[in-house]
Amino acid sequence: MQNYILHLEHDRKIAWGSTKVAVLRLSIFLRVTVQNPEMRLAIPPRKNQRRLPEVLSREEVMRNYRRREQSQAPGSAHGHIFGGMRVSEVVSLKLSDLDFSRMTIRVELGKGNKDRYTLLSRRLVKELKNT
Repeated sequence: MQNYILHLEHDRKIAWGSTKVAVLRLSIFLRVTVQNPEMRLAIPPRKNQRRLPEVLSREEVMRNYRRREQSQAPGSAHGHIFGGMRVSEVVSLKLSDLDFSRMTIRVELGKGNKDRYTLLSRRLVKELKNT
């Protein structure tokens, strides 16, 4: 069994999570088919690798923002106001989701049914004050 795990990991270059699933499925198959309740395969735990996010410099952020601003078609200003949000998230926004003191927007049940915060743009605040 150890050779099979090594084969999946090194030869086939399958991710650790997929290898673990394959071994668990094989373990269940052997217990049910062979009907040997003592048949258990131990999988050593492995820590998930964590990668640090790539942090852009202030200049890179401004350059990307200007490039994006120049590529926007006329009349598409709302793309900047709600930047970083999906259409379904914008549609379901409520005024109570906007936190003007912290300049954040609470997105409830976004992608993957997870809550998250995103930045509230100054431009959106100006637009809301004008209405």
